[in-house]
Order: sequence, then C-alpha cells, then structure tokens
Amino acid sequence: MDIRREIKKCISEVWDIRKINKKVIVLCYHAQKVNQGYEIYLTGHDDYYEDHTTWLVGENYEPKNNYHYLGLESLNIDLEEFYCIYKSEVINYINDNVLDFPDNVVYFTVEYPGGNPELLYKREKYITKNKRH
Repeated sequence: MDIRREIKKCISEVWDIRKINKKVIVLCYHAQKVNQGYEIYLTGHDDYYEDHTTWLVGENYEPKNNYHYLGLESLNIDLEEFYCIYKSEVINYINDNVLDFPDNVVYFTVEYPGGNPELLYKREKYITKNKRH
C-alpha cells in the first residue's frame, strides 16, 4: 500500500474544499487509529483559540464521504511515521492550494491521534485570488 498516495487522493479528490460554508474560519485535518487501520477526516469550525481546543466542539463543516479508512495494511506503518506522512501531505496540499480555499478560511490545523490540533498555516484574512504572492 502506498499510504502517501492514498492520503493525497483523499485530500485532493474526496474532500471538496469549494463547498466549505462561509462561517468556517479553521479547517482541522484529523488522523486516528481505529480497530482495523488508520482513518483520516476533515472538520471545519467557526471559532479558533490557539491555547485550548474548546473550538473543536463547534463543528460547522464536514465533507460528504468524510471519513477515509486507509485499510488494515496502513498498520504496517507506526503511528509516528504515519502522522509525519499525513502532516507533510496536508502541508503540501495547503501550500499548493491556499488560494483555492474560500476567503473565510484563515487557520489550517492538523490533529495527532489523541492529541491537540497543531496550527500549520495561518493566512491573512480575506486574501483574494488576485493577490498571488
């Protein structure tokens, strides 16, 4: 199993960032270990605090077909390595597509299984597609 390819496919093809509602200011890319492998999913929130995770309760967005199960073979990779690959692919995707996300999305985080979300990227509010840097 090419875990990196599976993660890229889910991030870029399954989760449709064009349908994020206008209240969402933060996207949280999650990873978790389930009984038969790793699973990744995405949530959107209308509140964000760097110092605590209470904002995770107020979920406003979850893509259709959100939970992407990576299969039993995914367990051949230990949790730390899996998370590093996942985080790397999320960062690459955000960097390559930041201007394609709706303007209201300012914060991009990734959550380690059982841990707190880590801020990966913060962009200036209301950046427009005409202001490519």
